Amino acid sequence: MTREEILRMAQSVGFYLIDFIDGDSVTEQIEAETSEAIYKFAHLVAAVEREACAGLCDELVERNRADAHVAWVLGNSQCADAIRARGEQA
Repeated sequence: MTREEILRMAQSVGFYLIDFIDGDSVTEQIEAETSEAIYKFAHLVAAVEREACAGLCDELVERNRADAHVAWVLGNSQCADAIRARGEQA
């Protein structure tokens, strides 16, 4: 997700960035800090969700390792790795 996408989603659920008439530097600083906090929070939530998804793949690998075809186990293992790698891209 890009910063713009995250901020657009935040605004769509009721977050808003402060907008004062005078437009002074304090207002700009508050807006920047709010945007950064929203952005960081979204990345934390995404990281937790990625790990939960990857963990499900890991569980499938462990649960079915003895019974499953090697390609199936390898595919689930690679899927878990790919999900975790998405966090490296942000």
